Amino acid sequence: VLAWQLLQPALVRLSRQQRLLLWIGHEQPPYAPAWYKVGLRLPRCLLVRANEDQVPWAAEQALRLAQGGAVILQSNV
Repeated sequence: VLAWQLLQPALVRLSRQQRLLLWIGHEQPPYAPAWYKVGLRLPRCLLVRANEDQVPWAAEQALRLAQGGAVILQSNV
């Protein structure tokens, strides 16, 4: 929870700048109503479900796509 509180201002700012935000491999995706309430622009968010062995590849592709946005990765790899 603390990590999200620390990331929240930066992610909101990036979404307002029309930057893409990608969440990869999260077992529990961000709770959209809460993020919307703090100002995150949900159309700028993309959730990517990936198996543990696919997470590194998905992260690499996301970094190429994000173009100045953010890639938030959760993995046990």
